[in-house]
Amino acid sequence: MNKKGFTLTELIVVIVIIGLVLLIVIPVSSNIMQNNAEEKGTFYVQTLENAVNTYCDMYKTNKVTLGQLTSEGLFKTKSSNGVSTSLTTATFSRNEDGTVKVDNDKLEIPVTINGTGYTCDKTKCIKA
Repeated sequence: MNKKGFTLTELIVVIVIIGLVLLIVIPVSSNIMQNNAEEKGTFYVQTLENAVNTYCDMYKTNKVTLGQLTSEGLFKTKSSNGVSTSLTTATFSRNEDGTVKVDNDKLEIPVTINGTGYTCDKTKCIKA
């Protein structure tokens, strides 16, 4: 008699192997997405810092508001890659050494990345 198909044991072995692969792949990919989100946040803050420096150089000033940055097209509060900030009003200042501060404090802003809240500066993001 010629049998075609798989035995129950073969099917169970294949399902177990697929399950083990998923146990490894899902946490690794989740970790990669988390790191990617944090990189987006730090890049967003670096972009803000560059916008402040550009505005200050253009207008020979050391203070600028968020409204001025957005109206000049130097910064968007909602980017196309899923990053946004809840800042509506803020004043940025540039020190003589080139460091940028927000409301006379270090440059650290609330950022939402793909629906998750973070507090980011230009080197790291921390989940809020």
